[in-house]
Amino acid sequence: MTLAIVLYGTIFLLTMCGESESSSAGTMEFLEQIKQNYSKEIRPFHGGDALKVRCSMYVSTLGSVDTTNMDYSVTFYLRKTWQDPRLQFDPAAGVLIFQSEAARHIWIPAISFPDEKQGKLHDLIDENQIIQIWPNGTVVRTLRLTMTLICHMKPGKFPMDGHKCSLMFESLAYPINEVELEWEDNNMTMGKDMSVSKFQIDPNPITRPCASSSFHFDSFSCLEVVFKLHRSLTHFLLQVYLTSILVVLLSWISFWINPRSEPARVTLGMTSVLTLSTEISGVQQQVPDFNFATAIDVWLAMCMIFVFAVLVEFAIVSYGYTKLSKRQRRQHSSNHTKQDNGNIEFEMVDPTERDVEVGVAMDVEYQSSQSRESNTGVKFFSRVKRFFTISEPGDLDHICRVIFPIAFGSFCIVYWFSYIV
Repeated sequence: MTLAIVLYGTIFLLTMCGESESSSAGTMEFLEQIKQNYSKEIRPFHGGDALKVRCSMYVSTLGSVDTTNMDYSVTFYLRKTWQDPRLQFDPAAGVLIFQSEAARHIWIPAISFPDEKQGKLHDLIDENQIIQIWPNGTVVRTLRLTMTLICHMKPGKFPMDGHKCSLMFESLAYPINEVELEWEDNNMTMGKDMSVSKFQIDPNPITRPCASSSFHFDSFSCLEVVFKLHRSLTHFLLQVYLTSILVVLLSWISFWINPRSEPARVTLGMTSVLTLSTEISGVQQQVPDFNFATAIDVWLAMCMIFVFAVLVEFAIVSYGYTKLSKRQRRQHSSNHTKQDNGNIEFEMVDPTERDVEVGVAMDVEYQSSQSRESNTGVKFFSRVKRFFTISEPGDLDHICRVIFPIAFGSFCIVYWFSYIV
């Protein structure tokens, strides 16, 4: 029994070695035939219909997205499949798999990447290029590439911006009537748990034919992958928007401080301005430099205007109290002068005239009260008028306690509605 097992095992190994040797011999013979009887300069079906090249892609990593230089990096596997009847062979040989050497001896559809800045074919140990040839002449070429590509961004809504970065590739040598690129059915696969710093990636990129570029009066077939990126807003909400709102609210405490306490109000106002200025400087170091105002620039500029307006309001109130003090001192000095000179004048008033004036005043007051009770709208506007009436400089603080929150709240609503919706 043991001897039979050994004999069967020996026969199986010899058979496998024979098949391997015959397969290797068939592969070598196939390569020799290609070198002798095959022209790699002529495309398949030359003179006939356009050759269909089916493409698919697997994106393994999406690297850094640089808003300043408007580019991004991506590593992907690109697979191209086409038919070449000249490469048909005996089906008994199975599928032939070659590395990069075979690509030098067969016709390959040349493609280019119009938006490429830098790119490379990985070759750390071996060149990452595989060619599979099927018995019916189907050729499959797989490449592993890393590229830095241009992304035409529109960062006007920064940091609430979203971008569509495209990866385009097109036929380089043959116009669209000679070689036509087309997507396969399951043409795009994204790596699992893919993430990019400061951006969120849509897991379903768009694959579509792109507009054929014109070059030397010919149109070339083109395919495109569109990656949809959305900037993560959490960092900016916590580090920029929340802190700037708190600084603006802090500056409003000045409206509840006695206007006579000038050191306290000046210190609070200057502290708010300097804090916001420091925050603006920190944000400018984190965000790219653009030649136009972005959403975050508008926000910080308006916050600075609100904080600076508090200081201006205090300057107006302080100036008003200074003028009022000077006027009171002049009046007080004038009264003392009159008393010292003994120039005291008395005015004689007829009692009947006083009674008539009192009666007329009571009639006017009664009619006014009746009118207020019958017209609530006039009553409301009279209260509003009384509220906005400034009898002394300190009344401006009472008005600003209402005006500033309403104005800042309105700005926030318009701002977020404009840049998010």
